[in-house]
Formats: sequence, structure tokens, C-alpha cells
Amino acid sequence: GNDWYYIPIVSGQNEGLDVRFKMIFYQGQEFICENKMHDFPQRIAYRRINDSLYASIEGIRKDKFRKQNFDFIKLP
Repeated sequence: GNDWYYIPIVSGQNEGLDVRFKMIFYQGQEFICENKMHDFPQRIAYRRINDSLYASIEGIRKDKFRKQNFDFIKLP
């Protein structure tokens, strides 16, 4: 179909199986993927600005909203 997915596999989690996050937004150098059924995170976002990459994970964990940012810069 026309759906796109971000499908990470994290060592030591989910018995080594992939988790599908459906792309819900894409524009320019940014995309957001979501899986409301996943324990945490339920949303993953990436944005590229020049030589920097900004990523975040967010969702509900232990009945509280959580968000963690990851900022990366290109090294020479």
C-alpha cells in the first residue's frame, strides 16, 4: 500500500523481534512514526537541520507522559 513504517529491532528487547511504527507525518527533513499499542515509546520523531539530527521518543509509561530527546551533530 501507501503506508511507510519505521521498524527498529532493539537488542535485548522484545525477544529480538521488530516493532512497527507507522509514519504519520513526513515533510522535508522531518518524519514522525507512531505505534499506540507499543508499551514505550509510542511515538518516534526525527528532524534533520543542516549537519544536526534531532530525534525524540515519547509516550505514556507507568501512567505518566515521558519524552526523551537525542541530539546529534556531524563530526568533521
